[in-house]
Amino acid sequence: RGFWEQPPGALKEACKALAIRAYNEVKKVAKWEGKPMDTLLNRIDIGIVPDKSLKLGYKIFVNEIEPQMTTWLGRYCPFEIADKMAAACVNQASKAIRLSLDKGRKMPTKKENIKQLLDILDERLA
Repeated sequence: RGFWEQPPGALKEACKALAIRAYNEVKKVAKWEGKPMDTLLNRIDIGIVPDKSLKLGYKIFVNEIEPQMTTWLGRYCPFEIADKMAAACVNQASKAIRLSLDKGRKMPTKKENIKQLLDILDERLA
């Protein structure tokens, strides 16, 4: 599949720590209607460059942070993720619509009808 994982060791642990720090920054700005909202998945691309002047021997940096749809690619995920992501996307959309309704956003359908359908959807997802 083209998936490669860094072997265990200090370099891998340092990369994981930087990715966690980067995701904590993503969480600070991931909002919907002004309320915090978890992102489903982000691919955090950590770059490394050999640098013998540093203790670890490498310079480690965040190369890019990609949104959820890019993590569906098989080359980034070593297992089948489509079914899990499909359910998670529906769940997240439901949360986003509820937040928009609570915020008073206009919808093309009556608010009561939307809430009723969201309740049915949540039951089916449970």
